[in-house]
Amino acid sequence: VLELLVTPFGLLGAANRTLLAGLAIIPRGLVAFGMIIVAYEEEKRTMERQMLGLAGLNLITSTTQAGSTMQEMLGHTLDRLLGALRVPSGTIGVNLGGDTPLQCIHRGEVGAFLREVERAGLLPYLQRMVQRLGGLVVLPEVNNPAIPAAFTQEEEFERVARLARAESVRLLVGVSLRAKSASSGLLLLASPDSRRFTPAELRLLLGLGGQIG
Repeated sequence: VLELLVTPFGLLGAANRTLLAGLAIIPRGLVAFGMIIVAYEEEKRTMERQMLGLAGLNLITSTTQAGSTMQEMLGHTLDRLLGALRVPSGTIGVNLGGDTPLQCIHRGEVGAFLREVERAGLLPYLQRMVQRLGGLVVLPEVNNPAIPAAFTQEEEFERVARLARAESVRLLVGVSLRAKSASSGLLLLASPDSRRFTPAELRLLLGLGGQIG
């Protein structure tokens, strides 16, 4: 209505038309602000759904059919975890004791990065690194040569970073799988897109490390 009033039909003076044109900006601004609020609320609801999906992972042991192998159970767990976190690729590596290599389950596709990390024998290094740093490591730009010096001093990490650059992987998340006081394995998540996790998501990842372990 305000825009119709300011049309130059000679019904209003120039000053009044300028005033009404300024007032016409207000409802546009309110609509834009409302759209921002709606987008924020939708993002918040999406995050809540993801958190509920992650929190429900502890139901897997009770819903898996009798006779399922550990590989099937871990694969199902990893599928649900990747879907809830919106990460395209992940690996669960499990210690079976002694000098036996980590037994791995891969899901998703980020080139061949995670499989190459396993083939290169770098999973035990990553498991030790994550455990040493408190059980959770998030590197939003693992392929960035400007990574902190604490990592670049280690030859194994440079090999991981080279593989990440070759496969265009940016995000790398490592979570220790804990059984009692010992580390029983490693959860790795990888993505070609950088991602910032909320504190609640990080706490949940740590809790899931204990559940899966």
